Amino acid sequence: RLFEVDEPISGSFSVVSRYLSTGYLWDVVRVLNGAYGANSYFYNTEGILIFMSYRDPNDLSTTLAAYDGVEPQLHKDARTTLAAPNSIDLTRAIIGAIGRHDGSAPSTEEIGWISLMRFLGNESPELRQRYRTPILETRADHFEEFAQSLGGLSPTICAVTSKAKLDDFNKQGGPQLKTILSV
Repeated sequence: RLFEVDEPISGSFSVVSRYLSTGYLWDVVRVLNGAYGANSYFYNTEGILIFMSYRDPNDLSTTLAAYDGVEPQLHKDARTTLAAPNSIDLTRAIIGAIGRHDGSAPSTEEIGWISLMRFLGNESPELRQRYRTPILETRADHFEEFAQSLGGLSPTICAVTSKAKLDDFNKQGGPQLKTILSV
């Protein structure tokens, strides 16, 4: 959890999450380390950030080391690539975050469900716009702010993996993971 429940959360952080999914995590976890996929999900209503890989051939420590590299990479990118005037990387991340927030045009049957969920969640058009506006106004310094929030974080680690990989990880002397479900 990056933020407490009542703490205000900027929509710009969903841009950072999208940027990580299509940039650093894709490049390092997917391309360099060979996982089939890698993503970052930021749940703005809960203040929770999730890094995820799937069909990952690496041991847990390799993937977790890649996740540890997120903070310094964000600091670096915020001062270089993202700070450039008319940064295409920043623009792509903003478009991706808006797409994730708004989704594609819903079908007529989906409109009813979406309306019901927004009503039950007390999610007004004004509330959605208050979240959307910071997405569109995201700047490189928001990436710095996000990176700073990662500093000193004690993450919760959840791994869906084989018993052998879990045992190997636990023998390395890092944080000890326990089995919560075995099939």
